Amino acid sequence: MNDEQKEVLQLVKDGVINVDEAERLLNALREGAKKRSESSDPAGNGLSSVFTSIRENLSGIGPMIRDSLAEIGPAISNAFQDQEFAFNPDEFTEIDSTAEFELQPGSKLLVISDRHDTEEVRIEAYAGSKCCISSSDARPRIFQKGNANVVKCRDGSVSLKVPENISQLGIKIVLGNITVKSSPFEANLKTMNGNIEVSSISGKLTAKTMNGNIRLNLTDNWNSELSGVTMNGDVSCMLSDKTSADLNLSTMAGKIEVDHFAKVNISSADFPFRKLNGIIGENPTAKIRLKTMSGNVCLKKTAESAGKTSDGAAV
Repeated sequence: MNDEQKEVLQLVKDGVINVDEAERLLNALREGAKKRSESSDPAGNGLSSVFTSIRENLSGIGPMIRDSLAEIGPAISNAFQDQEFAFNPDEFTEIDSTAEFELQPGSKLLVISDRHDTEEVRIEAYAGSKCCISSSDARPRIFQKGNANVVKCRDGSVSLKVPENISQLGIKIVLGNITVKSSPFEANLKTMNGNIEVSSISGKLTAKTMNGNIRLNLTDNWNSELSGVTMNGDVSCMLSDKTSADLNLSTMAGKIEVDHFAKVNISSADFPFRKLNGIIGENPTAKIRLKTMSGNVCLKKTAESAGKTSDGAAV
């Protein structure tokens, strides 16, 4: 048993992660070792130097793992106790299940499922006043309390057309993909096993998954906070040359790829954990944070901004 495996077992013993999460983490470490063995060693000393470097930095692996799991694992296992969308059925009024219901401007909408047979949750923002629901199987249950609205999915795939003038959208599911066609509001998206894809992001967004890829696409006028975190999967973000933001990108087992932008300043890039901190644009007030343990991180230009230059920087 190597040091990395001992560290993971210690995390289980300490109650930081459970057995299933430990298995996923060990798979991530094995995948990282495999990828490193297939790539060239920047120092030219062979694979052994990579593992020597890892062992020398073991004191940093534990906190990194704990930090990642504090964001991903507990956040998802306790998804239904999150304070931003706390949901106690006894405090809400269940309304008759219907295909549509009114959502007032500034309302909060939470879509949840604690079942393992939810396949996908799809969201589309539109210029209307009603939340319109279509489901492949049993119709979701709907709860309301003041300006807070909860849609509890049962199984199958669920599609919702949501007024674009709501203030917050939360989606928390155990299993399944999350797809949001437009996100002009603040959004908090979490799934245990599934991909997350969001297009036309113009507001604050947080996307987290344990096993899955995250694909994000920002509008030209986006100026907020963006966070994409996964344990096993790739994280990619499309943005334009007009974007100004602080960058915080990291991966344990993959690569970081950044397209050439008009103005980009990389302040640090650390090996072997592959962290990149930098700035895009001038005087940024926005923040972009992309993180994965086993996967690649990509920051790409939108098609409109790509121009003739296609080469990018890799870390």
